[in-house]
Amino acid sequence: MSSQYLTQLEEPQTPPYFPAEMAEGLYADLARFLTPLLIEIDTRIDKRLVRTMLQTVMVILTFRDRVNGLLLSEMGGYLETPDRAPAGTKRLSRL
Repeated sequence: MSSQYLTQLEEPQTPPYFPAEMAEGLYADLARFLTPLLIEIDTRIDKRLVRTMLQTVMVILTFRDRVNGLLLSEMGGYLETPDRAPAGTKRLSRL
């Protein structure tokens, strides 16, 4: 066979990515974006509630959709493990 009919292997159109690394990067970007707000809140309320605030914003951005919304008890389940959802809901109510 002639070499004129051989085709070259093409590069994949999307580069390979690692979901865990991408999630960590997005979380770090979100924390960096909210840093001025978190610093201001930290001077006024408990440090544990500041962490809850950051996690709450992350949960809202991750799990909310237009059709169903997001209930407080659902958010508590996402902050903690599903079997500890009431504890997460209590953290949100304190915030």
